[in-house]
Amino acid sequence: MILRLLISLPIWALYIAMQIVLIILGWIFVPIAAALELYTFSLPPSNPKGVYHFTNKFMWLWDNFEDGIANDTYWKAPNTFLQIIYWSCLRNPVNNLRVTPFLSCKITAKKVGFYGSFADSSEKYLVRDAVEKYDTKVPQWFFAWCGWRFSNFYLQFNFLGNLYRFWIGSAKIYPTDIYGGPLGYREQGAGMVTQFKKVV
Repeated sequence: MILRLLISLPIWALYIAMQIVLIILGWIFVPIAAALELYTFSLPPSNPKGVYHFTNKFMWLWDNFEDGIANDTYWKAPNTFLQIIYWSCLRNPVNNLRVTPFLSCKITAKKVGFYGSFADSSEKYLVRDAVEKYDTKVPQWFFAWCGWRFSNFYLQFNFLGNLYRFWIGSAKIYPTDIYGGPLGYREQGAGMVTQFKKVV
């Protein structure tokens, strides 16, 4: 575990630096594209509400191949321009990084391993119930990986009566990924994660 963690730290630093640069550029390019209305609206079968996407291929990184550039699930802005700024700059910046070849992780069960508070993949007889505890809202930690390039550290802890989550890494990988199966929003690729939040 120590060797994997030592390899992971500089990779995480590179990913975070790259993401910061791209987020800053997004705050420049996205408002310009939104103001010039360089986007189109469509009604795909997967989203009956419809989605907006940038029309310029240069803007692909700041788009979202599933939810588009102006999703209003969490906040509805008074106009499309502000909705695009909120969703594509603040809520979901550079979202398509998670499906960018080489930079995103295609999770393969046989390459996934982990160490954690409930169980770890080095155990000879893994108890599935113990592994599935990692998907609960209780204090816990795990370090998970898929190959050598993609890994993350996940920590949930109590502080002043509330549960908080700290999560960092080059890809969102869960201990339960050792079993394969549906990956949900990570099916096309698992992107990097930098998260600190109160768990609701």
